[in-house]
Amino acid sequence: MINSDAGLQQAQSALGDLFRAMAALRQEFADKPRAFVLAAEGAQVEIRRIQADIARYCGLDEAQLNPPSFWMRLVGPKAQWGDTPASVVTAFLDGIRKGLQSIAAYNKTGQRGGRPPASVQEACDVRVVEFSPGSFSVALKLPHDGPPRQAALFSSSPEHQEAEVAYRDFLTTAEWLGSEHSAEAFAEQYPVAEKRRILLRAVKFIVPRANGGIDFVELSTPSGRVEAALSADAFSRILAALDLARSEEEEEHVGEIREIDLDKNQFRLRNVAGQSGQVVCHFADDLALEARDLLGKRVRVVGVRRAQQALEVFDIENVEASRDSGTQTSDA
Repeated sequence: MINSDAGLQQAQSALGDLFRAMAALRQEFADKPRAFVLAAEGAQVEIRRIQADIARYCGLDEAQLNPPSFWMRLVGPKAQWGDTPASVVTAFLDGIRKGLQSIAAYNKTGQRGGRPPASVQEACDVRVVEFSPGSFSVALKLPHDGPPRQAALFSSSPEHQEAEVAYRDFLTTAEWLGSEHSAEAFAEQYPVAEKRRILLRAVKFIVPRANGGIDFVELSTPSGRVEAALSADAFSRILAALDLARSEEEEEHVGEIREIDLDKNQFRLRNVAGQSGQVVCHFADDLALEARDLLGKRVRVVGVRRAQQALEVFDIENVEASRDSGTQTSDA
């Protein structure tokens, strides 16, 4: 961190060294552009970190009209600058949006599942601020109540405050998930088991699938400090923490999705492990696309049953994908 003009001069000198190193790499890999991108990635990350320190010291962040809330960086064969599939980008961006919405909706209503209120959906619809070369990096921000130029003049609405709280919960959970701390330690941070389940399933949206082209997802502050780095190995930690947080009323079944009815938000789970017959499942609107994509596949569903009614599902997981330690159902 820069605290003086002398520190600023040192940072500028370090930037010069890094840019010269980049130029040397560019000459070395003149005929191998992909190799250059990989070789220069470390220098680019350090350049961005130093530039963020300089911007903070000079007050550039305060002068920006649209400063980001955080950065998301995707690392892996499918996250090459200039050659990243749109399906990969949208899967992870949508994962953050859906995760924030589910947390904010729970914080607001105290209930899980169902479609989040429109106000919550809007408040959690993160904005794309800018992109960074190298492995695919995107700067994101939570919406403001007013235009960016006048945001400081507006008092934050309850929904936007809830989005901020949801983001902090999301980041705290992702930070734990990328660490070596135990599930018991996470339970101490969030002693309410139902809240832990909401958080874990929210962050599960951005855990990369093994062999899916993304090696890990990194969340960092605008200053460049990495808050969380998630690989496919994080999936087993989610399962362990969910087992610790499971309530007595929750049911878990593994079977094949058949006879889906999108009008009624219902499907039948056939060939259910450990029992004969089928399980009729009802799902919320936010699971409709996922349920449709998993039609005919073997899945794990988790939900609760009210009296003799259909199982109210709030988590669907592709068993084949989870064997590979991942969650995305798209190409991500």
